[in-house]
Amino acid sequence: MKNHIPEKYARLITEYCLESPSLNPLGMARAIMKHEEMRMHGPEHHYLTAAVLLAAYCNEKNPGGDKGEILQKALFRTGAIPPGTCGFYGVCGAVLAVGAAVSLILKATPFSKDELQVLNTITARCQQGMVRLKGPRCCKRATVLNVYLAARAMNNLLETAFILEKPGECEFCQANETCSLAECPFYPPGTKLPLLRPKG
Repeated sequence: MKNHIPEKYARLITEYCLESPSLNPLGMARAIMKHEEMRMHGPEHHYLTAAVLLAAYCNEKNPGGDKGEILQKALFRTGAIPPGTCGFYGVCGAVLAVGAAVSLILKATPFSKDELQVLNTITARCQQGMVRLKGPRCCKRATVLNVYLAARAMNNLLETAFILEKPGECEFCQANETCSLAECPFYPPGTKLPLLRPKG
């Protein structure tokens, strides 16, 4: 099975999540996305989405346990998600990544009963959030939104105690040459056009 996530990004995300004791998945995601080596877009955001949710879960439910093993399983699953699933399949890769993370937590399979219902409820809430957004794709926006929605749903349905940091204003729009500007709910009011946005 092809892994679409470049090794250097997988390593960066894994190392951060292994070292972090945080219960704030969105805070972790933001810190990783701000790293100078992270790209604006790319399939590494799929693994990032799953990894921060799983890291926060392990930090709360099993501190001192083997986060590395579940992160490797998440990397395998999210690495199989092709780039561009939002446009080619109609489901955001970050939503699929949330599904991979929750499935690992619940040990869900296609033959599960209650676990499968909970899993689909959480991913449905995330996909419903994506429905409110117009394209073009933005991996930062999708990651922020899905980590937040997933963390909120997990607190409700899995009784986690994640810190729910609200998405707030985007910190990455100036680097996104295809930013949807004011059509994005996270675009800071009064911000000038992104520096890399083509003229005309």
